[in-house]
Amino acid sequence: MSKPVFSKPALRRDELARVLIRRGLSGISESELSQKLQYINYYRLRGYTYPYQDNSHEESLFIDGISWETIWSDYVFDSELRILLFDGISRFEIALRSIVTQLMSEYKGPYWYTDKSLFLSEAKFRRDLQELKDAWNRSKDDFKNHFVENYNSGSLPPAWMIFETSTLGLVSKYFENLNKSLEPRTMIMRQFGFNRSSGKVFLSWIRQLTYIRNICAHHARLFSRRLTCSCIIPTNLEV
Repeated sequence: MSKPVFSKPALRRDELARVLIRRGLSGISESELSQKLQYINYYRLRGYTYPYQDNSHEESLFIDGISWETIWSDYVFDSELRILLFDGISRFEIALRSIVTQLMSEYKGPYWYTDKSLFLSEAKFRRDLQELKDAWNRSKDDFKNHFVENYNSGSLPPAWMIFETSTLGLVSKYFENLNKSLEPRTMIMRQFGFNRSSGKVFLSWIRQLTYIRNICAHHARLFSRRLTCSCIIPTNLEV
């Protein structure tokens, strides 16, 4: 069965405010709500009103007693939660990037990230290397421009430079693909309180933090969201 083509018209802010109030949202006037919708997209706000509506009903009527104060409290809480988490995850991201590049560079030199013998999967290695180069080429950072201006155009930058233009997700993919027998891999995990045998646990936390970090970075709703990935609870962190 073919799906219908989307054909709903665009509504003005005052019309959207009228829809919400007609559905039973109380505690705010139509003009005040219209003003809020100038800066908060209706579709974004829907993520916060949804839990308080009867979505089995065609009109998605609000549950009795639900006021704007409840919706706004959730919205503000979510905003503050993202700020706190993004700050904490940013510290972890910087630390992971720094530790990985430092220990691996000490072990195999500044261009270790181009050595396929260090990695479990050659296909993933080639994919990640290309992504790393692409991120470097897109960068407008001063240190990147300085390198390009002062060194051979075909030269790749050292690990501690190129990884500064990469994402937490890419750093984690590089780490995940490292051969498990490499001593620097174990040393990296020890820096975060994990031992050699808890690699899966550590990786599960990196994936979860990367996922949450991206939600926060794009200002998406985190509060009451069902996360699509899960992390393993560590049971033994003795180094």
